[in-house]
Amino acid sequence: MGVDEILQVLDILPDNQRIVFNLSVLDGYTHAEISQEMNIEISHSRTLLTRARAALQDIILQKESFQQ
Repeated sequence: MGVDEILQVLDILPDNQRIVFNLSVLDGYTHAEISQEMNIEISHSRTLLTRARAALQDIILQKESFQQ
């Protein structure tokens, strides 16, 4: 997948999942920092990241199966 495709996939995510994913994975924030920045519980930050990763995985696998 190219960068443009990855950005399109990220845009599919709900806003809160995309923000947590970007802050954690791309910007290197800790869950404590994310929770403080977004005014949410640390556990909610973890949950949103887990859901974002699972959704991204599903979306990517679906895209790959259509391309074959």
